[in-house]
Amino acid sequence: TPTCPGLSTPGIGRIHIRIVRSNDRLLTMSTVSEDALRAAAVQLAKQLKPGQCVLFFGPMGVGKTTMISEMVTSLGGQETVSSPTFALAHHYPSVPPTMHLDLYRLENPGDLLSIDIDRYLYDMDHIVLVEWAERLGEYTPSSYIRVDLHFFGPATRMLTITPVSPQQAAC
Repeated sequence: TPTCPGLSTPGIGRIHIRIVRSNDRLLTMSTVSEDALRAAAVQLAKQLKPGQCVLFFGPMGVGKTTMISEMVTSLGGQETVSSPTFALAHHYPSVPPTMHLDLYRLENPGDLLSIDIDRYLYDMDHIVLVEWAERLGEYTPSSYIRVDLHFFGPATRMLTITPVSPQQAAC
């Protein structure tokens, strides 16, 4: 099975990476440590460009904000990254600049219109990272990188990264 070269990080917990379907460039990773999750976030961040949108899916506490924090830090962001639940969006002056959205509090599609969601999702000057992306519904962009995080046992998480269009490939 081919591996994704940039995401193998020896010495950081147990990281198992395999491309499940190489045609779709789907990456699946099982990790037992927060350090391994952080290492994957760093490797993903290194491959992103302005204009790319990364949508995060998964239950509360699974590590979405942890990954985003590590991604912003690895891109040179100096601020402490926290979930922007009450502000909805945080801008980080990293290189390239990063916009972090948290849609947890949004209850209906009208809320997305009130924050002018398209202004964020189609910003070509920033990398856009969106937590609770399932709340985008019909506003989900046609091209993005999907990051799914799930608990896979008491101390294990399953991480799956799927580029939704060929130009957004994660590896």
